[in-house]
Amino acid sequence: MRRRYRIRAQIEAVIRACTDQLALTGCQARSDRAQQYHVARCLVAFCVLERERHDRQLSIYQLKRQLSFKGRSLALPALVRLRGAA
Repeated sequence: MRRRYRIRAQIEAVIRACTDQLALTGCQARSDRAQQYHVARCLVAFCVLERERHDRQLSIYQLKRQLSFKGRSLALPALVRLRGAA
């Protein structure tokens, strides 16, 4: 039971981060396919940011703050690795 509750808490943390930080609920699309793409993109963005957050040992809020202040000048190695794998 404890293991299942821990997994549930992790899932809720991912959903909370996607809704609060990655505009998961901001999708204006009407078709199911467009909504699925939006959710998938939010999850990919979460994975990239989570990897970057882990590498830099920051919270998601600290990383978001750095990204908002430095913008495109801040390199994201996790995103570069993802592009290279594609």
